Order: sequence, then C-alpha cells, then structure tokens
Amino acid sequence: MWIFTKHGYFAIARDYTDENVFWLRARLKSDLENILNLIEIKNSEIVYKDYADYKYRLKLSKKEYQDFMLSLADNLDYSNFKSMMDNNADQRHKIFAYYEVYNVLAEHFDK
Repeated sequence: MWIFTKHGYFAIARDYTDENVFWLRARLKSDLENILNLIEIKNSEIVYKDYADYKYRLKLSKKEYQDFMLSLADNLDYSNFKSMMDNNADQRHKIFAYYEVYNVLAEHFDK
C-alpha cells in the first residue's frame, strides 16, 4: 500500500514469512524518522537495504502497524493535501513528484 502523508511517503507490505509483521518502507530515511517521532515502535532501528527500491525500512508488529494507521488519521489536520504539502517545509521538496502522481491518476481516471 502506498501512503502519501504530511510525514512522508511510504510503502507498507506484510512480511511474506510472518503475517504479524509489517514493513514500513521509505525512499528517504528522514520520512521514517518522522514516524519514530510520531508513534512508539519497540524496534526503532531503521534497516537499510542498498539493493532495494525502498532502501529504508521499519519492522512493525501488527499492533504498531495499527497504531501507525490510527495516528495518521488522528493527525490529519488539513483540508487540502497539495496545499498542505506546499506549506510543509519538511516535505515541500516532494511537491512536484506528488503533482506528477496526481496528474497521472487524474488523466487515467477522469477519462
């Protein structure tokens, strides 16, 4: 699952060997550091995988994954994602990439 948030861009996947483990993956380490400031994670070591497309990862228990998702909902404090991103100094550098995603999806679905 891809998630675009005011804290960063993430891909979440369930571990293929343990259904109670989830991997919160990011392209930028700072995005995962933002999450570590948002919720408590037992194993807060950010794993680095040089060969992977998402090089930075946090291993989450099912409960931590649920807490992460709930925290995102509880911290949603804007009415327009694109405007919020443009005003978010920590994430502003991603705005053009987010607009590209927005435009590709709009072109695909608004036909």
